[in-house]
Amino acid sequence: MYPASRKKIASGFTLLEVMVVVGIVAIFATIIAVNSIQSGQQGRDAKRQADVRALQSAVELYKNKYGRYPAGCRGADQWSGQQGTSYACASGDTQYIVDLAPEFIPVLPLDKKLPTGNLNSGYVYRTNGAGTVFKIMAMSTVEGELVDYNHELKSCDIRPDNLGRLQNLGVNGVDTSGWCTTATLAAREPPGALTSYGSIPNCRMSTGINASDGGNGRYERSYGAWGGFLPLATGPNRAAEVRNTAAIICK
Repeated sequence: MYPASRKKIASGFTLLEVMVVVGIVAIFATIIAVNSIQSGQQGRDAKRQADVRALQSAVELYKNKYGRYPAGCRGADQWSGQQGTSYACASGDTQYIVDLAPEFIPVLPLDKKLPTGNLNSGYVYRTNGAGTVFKIMAMSTVEGELVDYNHELKSCDIRPDNLGRLQNLGVNGVDTSGWCTTATLAAREPPGALTSYGSIPNCRMSTGINASDGGNGRYERSYGAWGGFLPLATGPNRAAEVRNTAAIICK
């Protein structure tokens, strides 16, 4: 007589042998499922990067023709974005960048997998009233990686030190370590000027070696691109120009 674990079943295998085979199949099924999920995430992230680059090229072509960057559907100094988010255009309009498609890009891309419960996400666009500065983001949708300060599509212009940590070069630094790094841009500014764009959490990491940088988690889950500069009409004031440009690209 066989013990319970060694009883033969109709196929000729013992119960123990069948259990081992079932366990191995379950392990392989789990590995395949995990790899499939990761492959899907990486594929969607690759598309987000391609979309951000395509939008960046399109708005530059628009500026080359019309002398300014296109407006966002919700107006200047506001995020304009796809439907289903906090930044959606009014009345269901899907053209979150005005008059960009189809002349400069066939259609405006949409992110089809937005994070559950986070309406501050998706493809978004922002510019100033003069149309001299723009910013594009795939906001809070990155799935397969953590975006760091060295990423080519990081969502803010920050230059890290050689360990990947945020630099802060002092209260009088002007564009010395990335638009969004310096804590204040007070040089040559009137006393009391509000210039603390470098301290905003959207442009800082909050994980890994950068956990003390004061971020809120958006940086690591976003891709971005920006361009332009906001010169002053009343004469040179480098600090004010940097500050006003940072008001768009450091959001």
